[in-house]
Amino acid sequence: MSMYLSFENFRRSQKPNNYLIAPDGLCRKSTVDAKSPLIKKSPEALFRRLIGYFETSGGWKSLNYSEKPHKISVVAVTSLLRFKDDVDIQVLPVEGLPEGQVGSHIAIYSRSRVGYSDLGANKKRVEALIARFPS
Repeated sequence: MSMYLSFENFRRSQKPNNYLIAPDGLCRKSTVDAKSPLIKKSPEALFRRLIGYFETSGGWKSLNYSEKPHKISVVAVTSLLRFKDDVDIQVLPVEGLPEGQVGSHIAIYSRSRVGYSDLGANKKRVEALIARFPS
Protein backbone atom coordinates (compact mmCIF):
# COMPACT_ATOMS: atom_id res chain seq x y z
CA MET A 1 0.00 0.00 0.00
CA SER A 2 1.37 3.39 -0.99
CA MET A 3 1.72 6.16 1.57
CA TYR A 4 0.54 8.63 -1.06
CA LEU A 5 -3.05 9.37 -1.96
CA SER A 6 -4.26 8.14 -5.34
CA PHE A 7 -6.21 11.17 -6.54
CA GLU A 8 -7.58 9.10 -9.43
CA ASN A 9 -9.26 6.50 -7.23
CA PHE A 10 -9.97 7.83 -3.74
CA ARG A 11 -13.41 8.63 -2.38
CA ARG A 12 -13.43 11.70 -0.22
CA SER A 13 -15.18 11.99 3.11
CA GLN A 14 -18.76 13.22 3.14
CA LYS A 15 -18.02 15.37 6.19
CA PRO A 16 -17.58 19.10 5.53
CA ASN A 17 -14.11 19.11 7.16
CA ASN A 18 -12.10 18.68 3.95
CA TYR A 19 -11.30 20.54 0.74
CA LEU A 20 -10.18 19.29 -2.68
CA ILE A 21 -8.83 21.03 -5.76
CA ALA A 22 -7.65 19.17 -8.86
CA PRO A 23 -7.43 19.54 -12.62
CA ASP A 24 -10.34 18.36 -14.75
CA GLY A 25 -10.58 14.59 -15.05
CA LEU A 26 -8.05 13.63 -12.36
CA CYS A 27 -10.45 12.63 -9.57
CA ARG A 28 -12.69 10.02 -11.12
CA LYS A 29 -14.47 9.00 -7.91
CA SER A 30 -14.69 12.29 -6.02
CA THR A 31 -16.16 15.70 -6.75
CA VAL A 32 -13.72 18.59 -6.51
CA ASP A 33 -14.44 21.86 -4.74
CA ALA A 34 -12.42 23.90 -7.23
CA LYS A 35 -10.45 23.43 -10.42
CA SER A 36 -6.67 23.64 -10.23
CA PRO A 37 -5.24 26.80 -11.79
CA LEU A 38 -2.49 26.72 -14.40
CA ILE A 39 0.77 27.53 -12.62
CA LYS A 40 3.47 28.80 -14.98
CA LYS A 41 6.27 26.66 -13.58
CA SER A 42 7.56 23.29 -14.65
CA PRO A 43 6.34 20.41 -12.48
CA GLU A 44 9.90 19.90 -11.23
CA ALA A 45 10.32 23.56 -10.24
CA LEU A 46 6.92 23.74 -8.54
CA PHE A 47 7.57 20.48 -6.69
CA ARG A 48 10.95 21.74 -5.40
CA ARG A 49 9.38 25.05 -4.29
CA LEU A 50 6.66 23.20 -2.39
CA ILE A 51 9.19 20.94 -0.63
CA GLY A 52 11.28 23.99 0.29
CA TYR A 53 8.23 25.76 1.66
CA PHE A 54 7.20 22.81 3.86
CA GLU A 55 10.77 22.32 5.12
CA THR A 56 11.25 25.96 6.14
CA SER A 57 7.80 27.12 7.26
CA GLY A 58 6.28 26.54 10.65
CA GLY A 59 3.11 24.56 11.21
CA TRP A 60 4.08 21.54 9.09
CA LYS A 61 5.45 18.15 10.12
CA SER A 62 5.85 14.57 8.95
CA LEU A 63 6.83 15.61 5.42
CA ASN A 64 7.10 12.74 2.93
CA TYR A 65 7.54 13.09 -0.80
CA SER A 66 8.20 11.15 -3.97
CA GLU A 67 9.89 12.76 -6.96
CA LYS A 68 8.43 10.29 -9.48
CA PRO A 69 5.54 10.99 -9.51
CA HIS A 70 5.58 14.39 -7.81
CA LYS A 71 3.60 13.54 -4.68
CA ILE A 72 3.71 15.05 -1.21
CA SER A 73 2.14 14.00 2.07
CA VAL A 74 2.42 16.42 4.99
CA VAL A 75 0.67 17.12 8.29
CA ALA A 76 -0.54 20.62 9.08
CA VAL A 77 -0.69 21.49 12.77
CA THR A 78 -3.21 24.17 13.68
CA SER A 79 -1.77 27.00 15.76
CA LEU A 80 -4.47 27.40 18.39
CA LEU A 81 -5.56 23.92 19.40
CA ARG A 82 -2.72 21.93 17.75
CA PHE A 83 -5.11 19.79 15.69
CA LYS A 84 -3.43 17.68 13.01
CA ASP A 85 -4.78 17.84 9.47
CA ASP A 86 -3.55 15.67 6.61
CA VAL A 87 -2.60 17.29 3.30
CA ASP A 88 -1.85 15.36 0.11
CA ILE A 89 -0.50 17.03 -3.01
CA GLN A 90 0.31 15.93 -6.53
CA VAL A 91 2.00 18.16 -9.11
CA LEU A 92 1.09 17.36 -12.70
CA PRO A 93 2.40 18.62 -16.05
CA VAL A 94 0.13 20.57 -18.36
CA GLU A 95 0.09 19.16 -21.87
CA GLY A 96 -0.55 21.07 -25.08
CA LEU A 97 1.02 24.41 -24.20
CA PRO A 98 2.68 26.45 -26.96
CA GLU A 99 6.31 25.56 -27.61
CA GLY A 100 8.67 27.03 -25.05
CA GLN A 101 6.01 27.41 -22.36
CA VAL A 102 5.78 25.26 -19.24
CA GLY A 103 2.97 24.81 -16.80
CA SER A 104 1.72 22.66 -13.97
CA HIS A 105 -1.50 21.74 -12.31
CA ILE A 106 -1.67 20.89 -8.66
CA ALA A 107 -4.08 18.59 -6.85
CA ILE A 108 -4.48 19.20 -3.12
CA TYR A 109 -6.66 17.34 -0.65
CA SER A 110 -6.65 18.76 2.88
CA ARG A 111 -8.72 17.16 5.61
CA SER A 112 -9.17 17.22 9.35
CA ARG A 113 -8.48 14.09 11.35
CA VAL A 114 -11.08 14.82 14.01
CA GLY A 115 -14.45 16.50 14.23
CA TYR A 116 -17.18 17.15 11.74
CA SER A 117 -16.78 20.78 10.73
CA ASP A 118 -13.50 22.66 10.32
CA LEU A 119 -15.01 26.16 9.99
CA GLY A 120 -13.37 26.48 6.57
CA ALA A 121 -9.80 25.82 7.79
CA ASN A 122 -8.96 23.30 5.05
CA LYS A 123 -10.27 25.56 2.30
CA LYS A 124 -8.23 28.48 3.66
CA ARG A 125 -5.12 26.29 3.83
CA VAL A 126 -5.47 25.12 0.22
CA GLU A 127 -6.19 28.63 -1.06
CA ALA A 128 -3.14 29.98 0.83
CA LEU A 129 -0.92 27.31 -0.74
CA ILE A 130 -2.23 28.10 -4.23
CA ALA A 131 -1.73 31.83 -3.64
CA ARG A 132 2.00 31.20 -3.03
CA PHE A 133 2.33 30.11 -6.67
CA PRO A 134 0.40 32.56 -8.84
CA SER A 135 -0.84 31.44 -12.23
